[in-house]
Amino acid sequence: MPGIYIHIPYCHKACHYCNFHFSTNLKTINSTVEAICHEAGLVASEFSQVHFVTLYIGGGTPSLLHPGQLKKILHSVRENFRLTSQETTLEANPEDLLPEKLEEWLGLGIDRLSIGIQTFDEQFLRQFNRNHTSQQAFDALKQARRAGFLKYNVDLIFGFPGQSMDQWLSDLHRAIDLQPQHLSVYSLTREEGTAFDYMVRRRMIQEADEGLMAEMFFAARELLTSTGYQQYEISNYALPGYHALHNSNYWKGEPYIGLGPSAHSYTGTHRRWNISNNALYEKSLANGEKWYEEELLTPEIHFNELVITGIRTIWGIDMDRCLNLLRDEQKDQWLKKVDQLIEKNQLKKEKNHIILHPDYLFISDRIAIELMV
Repeated sequence: MPGIYIHIPYCHKACHYCNFHFSTNLKTINSTVEAICHEAGLVASEFSQVHFVTLYIGGGTPSLLHPGQLKKILHSVRENFRLTSQETTLEANPEDLLPEKLEEWLGLGIDRLSIGIQTFDEQFLRQFNRNHTSQQAFDALKQARRAGFLKYNVDLIFGFPGQSMDQWLSDLHRAIDLQPQHLSVYSLTREEGTAFDYMVRRRMIQEADEGLMAEMFFAARELLTSTGYQQYEISNYALPGYHALHNSNYWKGEPYIGLGPSAHSYTGTHRRWNISNNALYEKSLANGEKWYEEELLTPEIHFNELVITGIRTIWGIDMDRCLNLLRDEQKDQWLKKVDQLIEKNQLKKEKNHIILHPDYLFISDRIAIELMV
């Protein structure tokens, strides 16, 4: 089920942990919107036979767009691509969820919100330069429900420096009380070049202990699954029938295209990534120059990506699909690795899929490395 991703590279302010591509110079939004629409028109011919079924608008902070800007992008995408959207998601920050905006988004066909709350704790909101308060987070979800949104995700982060287990459980309980259909629960990661990275290297703050992070991960799983949520991917929980379709397609290795600065595209045989600079992206498109780089995926690269993404999920790794990418001698070696991990009870086999035992989800990256070729 192919999908379309649109990257809106703008934020009100820089969160201290974020390494995604964005700008806080909001004066150039209009020119970037024009460039995204231009890109949509240019790449449409490559995908004229593809029927897209999901649309995801991320960033950055796409909820800061004026409705007219968002309308322009959506019109361009729907005009240029064969899109029958089963899910249209907009990432949003709590401070942007105003009644008039919510009503306009619904009118534009947005049927799912992914709301970046991260934490309800005022201390951590300030420490990591978030642009909303705890009260705004509560109000945002209530406003979304009141406006008529039937699907919304809440993003939460655990492992803030100095965060206790009680503080983390408090965040989870507060989120559950707001009855979202979906929660994404991420461990705080130190990314090179971020303010968080700078503060850790200068010993201004200390990263959370890995053992505590693991305890927080499993505490979240225990609490959320006991209240009706299914953990269908390492960081993602949903009530029955509310899996995120667009992101699930990433983990299943389905093709997608990305529009906007720094956006990635994947066809199954090629990967493409756009320039991560707003001005250069716009200039290249305006001048008829190449605005992206791309690579041909070797069978080994394709195989490894299917392993890395599949092992994160409850449906696991499709063995037949993976084995078709390997040479005979590679197949034998890989199947031996699989058998060894099954003997250790780290993996289990169901039909033609291998699935990671839930107790090893927190270290899935390490096990994925063992399975790569």
